[in-house]
Amino acid sequence: MLDIIYRVVDYSQVFSPDSSYFVTSTMNQSACVWDVETLECLCEFKGHKGSVKTALFSPDGRSCYNFIC
Repeated sequence: MLDIIYRVVDYSQVFSPDSSYFVTSTMNQSACVWDVETLECLCEFKGHKGSVKTALFSPDGRSCYNFIC
């Protein structure tokens, strides 16, 4: 599974403040929030108008932000 995640991540991988989740950003105009223990994609953000260059969590870990260029 880590190999699959590695192949789809083009730009960034960022952990949540409590390290329970991480978010990845890709060239295919999406971002995904992953569970660290199960490596399951819990939520995928699609429909951006460009590549998602960076995705990150808010300081409290309750929100995820995606930035495109």
